[in-house]
Amino acid sequence: MLRALRRAIWAAQGTYTLPDGPCAHLFGLDALTVSVTTSYGLEPLWRDGPGPLGPEIDDLQYTLGEGPAHDAVRTGETRTESDLAASGTRWPTLRTHADQVGALVAIPLRARSRTIAVLNGYRTHAGPVTDHHLDALRLLAHHVLHLYLHTPRDAPAALRQPEEDRYLFPLHRAEVHQATGMLATQLELPLTDALLRLRTYAITHDRPLAEVAHAITTRQLRPE
Repeated sequence: MLRALRRAIWAAQGTYTLPDGPCAHLFGLDALTVSVTTSYGLEPLWRDGPGPLGPEIDDLQYTLGEGPAHDAVRTGETRTESDLAASGTRWPTLRTHADQVGALVAIPLRARSRTIAVLNGYRTHAGPVTDHHLDALRLLAHHVLHLYLHTPRDAPAALRQPEEDRYLFPLHRAEVHQATGMLATQLELPLTDALLRLRTYAITHDRPLAEVAHAITTRQLRPE
């Protein structure tokens, strides 16, 4: 797999050459995803295969505003947790809601001293991510970074923005951002506070964030 990615880099191909089948098992994990940092927060770019685990935990981290991916963006450092259920005060809300995952890893993809994406890894059972697998994941992250930075302007799944805005891919959470803007306007709140209110409603009512956002944009739910 890594040899194929190296060939794609040499050919100046983009992230659309990332494998579309399951490959997390090669790294001792059950799911892999890549999330891109945008002005709206982390947005999903890629996942290994059709399994729901990776996207579910990505969405949960986004909804809760905490987790290894957020820490990796904030610190620029790799974050690992071998047993989420026994993680103590680390990510307490995520621990409460993510009972389907045991071990997690988040590796920042950095360019020009800033994190532009995160490689996320999840496993359903607890246990340390071995040094061998962690080294392989860091190499994968390095390859993904190069592919991402060289994604052509006319790539099928990507839109390249001016350099100062990095790269922007079609937003998976576009309706969440739209609902956030509606809340901010109607309640006269900063966007960050509006998003926090949206997240809080989703958590306290045990509803997916996307579902709450849709209810607001279709005016089935009144902002409050």
